[in-house]
Amino acid sequence: MSLRQKAISGVKWNSVQMAASQVLSFCTTMVLARILSPSDFGLLGMIMIVINFGFNFSSLGMSNAIVQRKDVPEEHLSTFFWLNNIIGLIIFLIIQVIRYPVAWYFQEPLIAHYLMYSACIFLLIPSTQLFHTLLIKEMRFKPLAIIDISITVIYSISAIILALLNCGVLSIVFGQIICNVFYVFFCFIYFRKTWLPKFYFRFSEVKSYLRFGAFQMGDRIIGYLSANVDNLIIGRFLGAEALGFYALAYNLITIPLTKINPIILNVAFPMFSKIQDDQEKVRYGYCQMTRFIAFITFPILTGLAVVAPLFIPIAYGDQWSTAIPILQILCMVGLLRTVCAPYNSLLLSKGRADIGFYISIFYLISCTITLMIFRAWGIIGIAFGVLCVQASLDIIIFYNVARIGKINFLQIVSVLTKLFTCTLLMALMTYLTRIFLHELNIYTLLAIVVGVGVITYSASCYLVEKKIFKEVLSLIKNR
Repeated sequence: MSLRQKAISGVKWNSVQMAASQVLSFCTTMVLARILSPSDFGLLGMIMIVINFGFNFSSLGMSNAIVQRKDVPEEHLSTFFWLNNIIGLIIFLIIQVIRYPVAWYFQEPLIAHYLMYSACIFLLIPSTQLFHTLLIKEMRFKPLAIIDISITVIYSISAIILALLNCGVLSIVFGQIICNVFYVFFCFIYFRKTWLPKFYFRFSEVKSYLRFGAFQMGDRIIGYLSANVDNLIIGRFLGAEALGFYALAYNLITIPLTKINPIILNVAFPMFSKIQDDQEKVRYGYCQMTRFIAFITFPILTGLAVVAPLFIPIAYGDQWSTAIPILQILCMVGLLRTVCAPYNSLLLSKGRADIGFYISIFYLISCTITLMIFRAWGIIGIAFGVLCVQASLDIIIFYNVARIGKINFLQIVSVLTKLFTCTLLMALMTYLTRIFLHELNIYTLLAIVVGVGVITYSASCYLVEKKIFKEVLSLIKNR
């Protein structure tokens, strides 16, 4: 199979995985939002700050180093497997030690109890990381999609059943642990005839991966802290309930960034790595990926901002209405992140993980200072502060994309102008529909507004950007 065919197949299977997993995750969240309270979601947000931070250390950033290298000896893979598990055990023990200081910081004593169980995930995840990395490196996205969908189903069933049994926050915690037990099982079953780790460990043989991995891990850590400084400030100064509202809104806008964008971005890094010496192909690939991402995420985020007053009460209940203005501001943050989404894959393929690290440091410092000032205006102030910082970050990212990838800002603008115009037209039509028909039943009104948005965007794109329809159709038809 050629590289192009692998890329097309990868996009297709990532699409299947995204669609199935996202529908399941969204439905699960809707059910849990009606069983659990905003405070429960706020406590979960505090827990996940610690757990997700630990994930940044779980492989020393060397997973992408394995993908970036053309040839990796089997002995190195075995060393990586055992190293990942050793690191996972260390992280588990560290969380057991720091869980009480974390509870003190957030002024929520229950956090220490929840973290005791949540940390168990680090005894499971390290065993799957290398298998996941190998599937990506070899661009075998079909089995990856099947495994991911399976564990999402298991998580959804487990979490909902436990929530109905009044387990509260622990219903989500235990749901994650249960699905990861199955994740380990599925990975070993799939790889049992091709490759399994040997009892071989030589740390000296994998030191050469560390420089790339160190910058990548540093970038992830700093990037994670900067991405969660808003949660840290809200949780500490505004409380669990406020964090619950903010987390719900933030999670909605990250759906395109974490579920839809990876359809293309998971293919981008290994593909860029294979063509890293052909500058023209890199430039063309970067612009095309940006265009495809914008084609999908522009209307979703813009439409979500318009229908938020209708969507939030229907999907989650009236008790979540406080999240509406937060969601509308954060949708603009999502749009800014969309236009520079492939930059990290480009930097990694060029072996320049250090640049992403320095960009993350800038974001962390600027975000901390900005949000500490804007917190005086509550959750809305925090959301607006995130928007301001993201706008400044985009400028820095585009500068580095132009310098490393030889792709100037005008080239990116040229592939997005028509899509942006179609999105603005869609936003205007949906907003006017919502205003003029506001007396209708809320369910009927939402259906009409969404219908108007889909028709307006599809028709306008077909008229002014017909080529992208053919390209999307080609991706669907071809493997």
